[in-house]
Formats: sequence, structure tokens, C-alpha cells
Amino acid sequence: DPSVQGLYELYRSWGIIKPDEANGGWHPYVRGGITFDSRDKRSNPSRGIYADAFFTYSAAFNAAYGNQASAGYNHLQFNFTFRHYIPCYYDKNGINRITFAYRIGTQNLIAGRSPFYMNNYLNTLFIQRVYYEGLGGGNSVRGMMANRILAYGFAYANIEFRFRVVNF
Repeated sequence: DPSVQGLYELYRSWGIIKPDEANGGWHPYVRGGITFDSRDKRSNPSRGIYADAFFTYSAAFNAAYGNQASAGYNHLQFNFTFRHYIPCYYDKNGINRITFAYRIGTQNLIAGRSPFYMNNYLNTLFIQRVYYEGLGGGNSVRGMMANRILAYGFAYANIEFRFRVVNF
């Protein structure tokens, strides 16, 4: 029902979402960091560590590109992720059937200002998917609805046991 205001419209009327960020913007970025990877395989690893630490600098452009006045939203973020995969049970053929996996991570704004529409992106050093994604869903914090966290900084963790039922 268009006559009922949603959260977005309320946030705009309350000034939480400023007029210069209400229509989005164009933000190219540069990333640099370091990665350590000792996993036995990239897809469904059963042992090893994957860790990365990096900075992301996002620039913003003024109204010359579209109808945007977000030139004041240049910002620098720091990300850290640590994933550890531990084999727990091998069958009689020496195949790992149960893996314990955990992950901890953080993303924090350390300089500048970030517009609200950039605050749900979970930065990665290497782009692994076609689209950006935030916390939640099947790829970061399982069990939480995707893209629901909008914050200048956050930390997250998850643990899981992975069971390999059939090899094919």
C-alpha cells in the first residue's frame, strides 16, 4: 500500500537517511591486504586455515555523475576474517566424514563517512560472487536473514559441524 510509510520513508522524514544519500551513489573502491590460505581445497575444505586482513578505500563523486551530492562520503574500512577447518572423524577408508569449522570476522569504518546504503556490504578481498552481499544468508552468518545489518562496524562469528554423507 503506497499510502503507508515504510521504514525507509520514516528514516528519510526523521533525517536518519540524509537527502544526499537517499538516491544512492557511485562509489569506486581500492582494496589492499594480505591473505593466508592453507586449506586442503577451496570448495568444502576439511582442514586448514584461511585468514585475510585488508583495507578498502571508497571514493564518492559529486553531482556531475547522476543526481548525487555524496562527495563527502569518502571512507576507509578495515576488514579481518579468520576461518579454521578441523577434521574430526575419518571412516575406515580414511575419508574425513565430519569437519568442525568456525569463522570470526570484523568490518569497521576507521576514517571518513559512509552513506547508509554502503553499510550493509560485507567486503571481501577477492570478489567471489557476482553481487555484493551482507551478513546473513547461506554464505556468512547462517540462520540470519541476509543483508539486515546496517552499521559502521560489526563483528561476527559462526561455528558448524559439516557432515559428508556421500562421496561422488
